Amino acid sequence: MDRWNSTYRMIDRLVDQRRPVTATLSDPEVTPRGKRYFDQKPEQWTVLEELARGLEPFECATVFLSGQEYATVPQLVKGLLKSVQNRTFEKTLGKAFQAAISKQMTERWGNVTTFSEDKPNSVILSATLDPRFREPKSMSPEQGIRVQITVKVLALK
Repeated sequence: MDRWNSTYRMIDRLVDQRRPVTATLSDPEVTPRGKRYFDQKPEQWTVLEELARGLEPFECATVFLSGQEYATVPQLVKGLLKSVQNRTFEKTLGKAFQAAISKQMTERWGNVTTFSEDKPNSVILSATLDPRFREPKSMSPEQGIRVQITVKVLALK
């Protein structure tokens, strides 16, 4: 996730400094007349703003994981996916980014948040051993009880 975060920080900072950047690039002493293509068009700024909005949940997830007493992987993945899907984008590029990220996260991590007795999920089972996972927020209370029972049965074997 580190690449996402550095990209997010760079874009967020650029958007935050939009006025000084635009003013500097518009200054004829800095940018010669024939080099005006350095200026960003309004549509490009909008794309950068939407991209920053799309990457922000990944920054939050990394900060969240950096703490010592925070969520386990299943809870984080479910929250991150929900956060990405709940973003609203105005432009087609932002919507395409959102769809691609949602699809990739579901393909890579979709099975991390589900549990069945037929096919126990090792990520959820191992997360259950973490004392912070006693009340798993990423699943229903009934599923949480089934996971804890499965761990106890496996421990007795």
